[in-house]
Formats: sequence, structure tokens, C-alpha cells
Amino acid sequence: MKTVDLVSWFSQYGIKIILSVIIVAITWLIVRLTMRAIERFGKKTGKLKGMLTTTKMLVSTFIYLIALAVVLSVFGVNVLPLVTGLGAGGIIVGIAIQDVIANFGAGIMLAFIRPFNEGDAIEIGGSITGVVDGISVMSTLMHTFDNKRLIVPNRQVWNKVIVNYSHFKERRFDISVGVDYSADLNAVLRTLNDVIKKTEGIIQERGNSIIFDGFGDSSVNFLLRFWVDVGKYSFLDVKTNLALNIKKQFDENDINIPFPQMDVHMKSNTPA
Repeated sequence: MKTVDLVSWFSQYGIKIILSVIIVAITWLIVRLTMRAIERFGKKTGKLKGMLTTTKMLVSTFIYLIALAVVLSVFGVNVLPLVTGLGAGGIIVGIAIQDVIANFGAGIMLAFIRPFNEGDAIEIGGSITGVVDGISVMSTLMHTFDNKRLIVPNRQVWNKVIVNYSHFKERRFDISVGVDYSADLNAVLRTLNDVIKKTEGIIQERGNSIIFDGFGDSSVNFLLRFWVDVGKYSFLDVKTNLALNIKKQFDENDINIPFPQMDVHMKSNTPA
């Protein structure tokens, strides 16, 4: 190549090449800093767990694509037709993989907003109940209380009402108790109050109450409303202990829990 041609080539492309190298270097630095920021954010907040690698890949790819478009523009390449073509193709591909995109996007939202954590007992849409094991790129992983595996698409989780039973460490529970019509109701109330106060796991400062719940076919019914520290105690254990204590105290105070019964009245057709 002649010197004149070399000078001409360098004057035409040299500055563009140097500028492109600078753009690539800056892009590499931005990607590196962004990846570190994402890692720190994920470790500090506990969010993006199970999706950290995928999130980093998508973010870095997006940054590199922007840098590529800038470099092509530097060399005079019109990227608009390319973007338009990619856009049309992207629409077709997007329709084909819309479920994948929706599940991934929902997973990102669940990871950032964090309506539940690993180990929480949740209910999704009134039909799916279990304990959360984690959030992956496409689905929320759970297991039922009888230890069956549940894999729920993230989009389904995001679009449904989520009830988190583990969010608060104090929860109120209701239990119905029926006593015989012949029982001394004042004695019943005193006994039930005493049992609530003595049952371990029930929070006394939360204003537990005993409410008249109606006259049944065979019993006078009361509703016990009490609060349990589910962060320290199992509700099932507290409920069982409460029931055992009620039965024991009722027996000691001659308060009967009646069996279902029916009175039958017969009319005589014998002539007077």
C-alpha cells in the first residue's frame, strides 16, 4: 500500500477505529461495574436469588447491543433499518415465546418486590397452598404440607392474590366450643378464660376473647379468639394443647360437651 493511500485510509477510518476502541473500552468498564453492582445488590438484599446469572447475562447483552449500534453509527452504518428488521422479527419471536417472557418478567418482579421469602407458608389464588423453596427464572418452587413438589409458573403467581401466612409472627385463630344447655354459663366463661391464660404459646397481651356464638341444636356455642406467636410456637401444637386443657378443665368442673341429640315427639292416634 502506498503512503498516500495509507494516509488517505487512516484519515478516513483511523479516527473511527480509535473512537470505536474507546467505545468498546468504556462499554467493557460499564458492564464490569454494572455486574458488580448487581452482585452486591443481590447479596445485600437477598433478591434475585436463583436468577442472578440470568439477570447479569440479559443486562450485559443489552449494554453490548447498544454499544454495537453506536460503533456501527460511527462507521456510517444506518442502524435504523436493522433495528426495524429486528423489531419485526422480534414481534414474531415474542409471540412464540410470550409465556417465557411473561414468566421471566414476573420472576424479576417477584424477586424485587419480594411478597414472600423462602420458608414462608403461602396461598396462591385460593387454590395453591404450600411452603416456598425459592424463585427460579421461570417458576416459583414450593412443596405442600404433605411434602409434594409444586412448580408454579411465575406469571401465575404474579397475577393471583397471594396470602402470606408467615409474614406476621403473631396470628389470630378461632376455635368453636359447645357446652350442654344445663351448664352454668358463667362457670364456662371463667373456665375458658383460665385455660387461655394458662396455655403456652397464646399471647396474653393481644386481647384474647370469648364470644357467644349461638344456640345450637344440642349445645350453647362459644367462639374462642386467641393470638399465637407463630414465630416461636406451632399453631397446631398450641391448638392441640388448648383443646386438651379445655377438656380437662371441663371434666374437673362438671361441664359437659354434649353429643348431637334429637328429641322425638309422638302423637297418639288412640280415640278418646
